[in-house]
Amino acid sequence: MCRKAARTGLWGSGEETNRSTRNMQSPDGIIYPMIGHFQEIRVPERLVFTSAALNNEGNQLFEVFTTVVFTEIGRQTKIDMFTCLGKVTPEGKHYVQGQEEGWKQSFDRLKCHLKKTEVIQ
Repeated sequence: MCRKAARTGLWGSGEETNRSTRNMQSPDGIIYPMIGHFQEIRVPERLVFTSAALNNEGNQLFEVFTTVVFTEIGRQTKIDMFTCLGKVTPEGKHYVQGQEEGWKQSFDRLKCHLKKTEVIQ
């Protein structure tokens, strides 16, 4: 399980403000650089984005299209996530195999974080 959640920062201006860069860190300390592009942000219902892992030269290893839907159910929020794999390079095939486990770990960290967070009403 990754010790740190991905750190995301928006950068740029104009059309570039929908881009993101982030680093994911594995339990053994390896940093995996990522880039992304927000396609749709509809608060509080939906988030659609692409993300791509980069190799050491900054080239994309694979691209993933992700849609996250937030549905209010009483005082709780249901989160549904859908992913679709896009381009994958031969070098990227190895990393794609761990994608499902990576998302599970991210949701586990979110769950732990939410347990510590005060509910805003």
